[in-house]
Amino acid sequence: MIEDEIAFGCENLAFPPDKIQKQIDIVCNLLKLDKSWKCRTLSGGQKQRLITASTLAMGQKIIILDEPLANLDKDGAAMLMGTLRSLAQAGYCVVVIEHRLDMVLPFVDTVWHIGDRTVKRIEDKAAYLQAQTAKIGDSCKPFEVGAPLFTLKNIKFSVKDRGILKDISLEIPKGGRTVFLGENGCGKTTLMRLIARLYKPTGGCITQYIDEKFKQKPRGSRAWFKKVGVVYQNPDYQLFMPTVEKEINFGAPSPEYAEHIAELFGIKHLWHRHPQSLSEGQKRRVSIAAVVACQPEVLLLDEPLSAIDARLRKNLQIEIRRIQQELNITTIFVTHDQDEAMLMSDRICLLNEGKIEQVSTPIELYTKPKTRFAASFIGHYNVLSPDEFLQAFHTAPTDNKMTAIRPETIQISTEKPEENDLTHTLHGRIINNRSVGNTLHYHIDVNGITFKVDTLFRSFALYKNDQDVWLSLEKRNCLALED
Repeated sequence: MIEDEIAFGCENLAFPPDKIQKQIDIVCNLLKLDKSWKCRTLSGGQKQRLITASTLAMGQKIIILDEPLANLDKDGAAMLMGTLRSLAQAGYCVVVIEHRLDMVLPFVDTVWHIGDRTVKRIEDKAAYLQAQTAKIGDSCKPFEVGAPLFTLKNIKFSVKDRGILKDISLEIPKGGRTVFLGENGCGKTTLMRLIARLYKPTGGCITQYIDEKFKQKPRGSRAWFKKVGVVYQNPDYQLFMPTVEKEINFGAPSPEYAEHIAELFGIKHLWHRHPQSLSEGQKRRVSIAAVVACQPEVLLLDEPLSAIDARLRKNLQIEIRRIQQELNITTIFVTHDQDEAMLMSDRICLLNEGKIEQVSTPIELYTKPKTRFAASFIGHYNVLSPDEFLQAFHTAPTDNKMTAIRPETIQISTEKPEENDLTHTLHGRIINNRSVGNTLHYHIDVNGITFKVDTLFRSFALYKNDQDVWLSLEKRNCLALED
């Protein structure tokens, strides 16, 4: 149980029982964990939060965390970094080894870059982030939804009295790139494993159209897993050969094809290494390459790029998409990363607490979220209740519904813009600003309501805290939500 896991470190430090219980309660509340949960039922992100909670509970003044954000969603990552920042301000020494620069840089005091056997201090964090990122265009042809490869109807899955998936109905189109997106613990991995026939649903049915010979059995066979390739969230679970060469050759049709795949994934130089001697990022590359080398018709990937540095991650995203299109592999990709979901998908299935929140194309999900959760999870929308909208705009929202507004659709100026029937004009005051790469994020108070506003980083348009500003917003960008 979570409670026992957290208590273990404290007991080894001889904490008295009352202090141990206090520490368990504090870290569980801080990292949103239920101390009664069983560890084996946790998602990858929840396990990572548990590891961090166990470390923090011991109360050590020096804390070193190696890739603590690898499996955390954006809210979990921000929550952890905010906690570490508070500890640092309280006198703790916190060292974070991390590749998710966009999440880390706003919270840290000092950045050191390690590469090419050198260590260099970074003076300009914004420029460093910009140098480590790259824009990727989608070269894949527009996907036309055709016949389904899987049909899920009223799928349920539970472990004892804990419901993980609740009445899921969904079609997975043949040849498409479908992404399961959501927060840690929402059921993404479980849903993928049900489709892969690694788990058996406790309710509903999954119909496959890969081959009639597989019928509709709940468990996969050896022949099934030649057609359906699975990349696990933890590569240690599937790397078993003594060398990388043998790992890739295990399911490949020929040694030449195995070498071709190794070149594509940049692992040929690791050919004679033992897979378990590799770094976490290298292990993930090998595990993906080994499954792709088997030439499956369906490829299921569970958070496969979560511990890989930004540049290599972008390269692998390109290669996975290219291979998917060239071989016409139906791909199901599980991630908590919104940017990755937008890049890797034709369709996104957004999950929340075991239910489907919305199924849409990436652009439609970003520009037309249907629910409050979808709006708050995708794109950092401003979400206002009818009363909050009235307080800020001095007018009622459309149909008296919840309203979502994208931060980048709001314009800032120091002079009052011209008013017209198509635009809302608001007066506000900057209460906070921070830069991430080439974007400035502002928090602006408008009649007691805080708005998030994003602008591109331009030296001639910087606004300071406590500065009075005007905001303008086209009324069509105020989106009414269903709930």
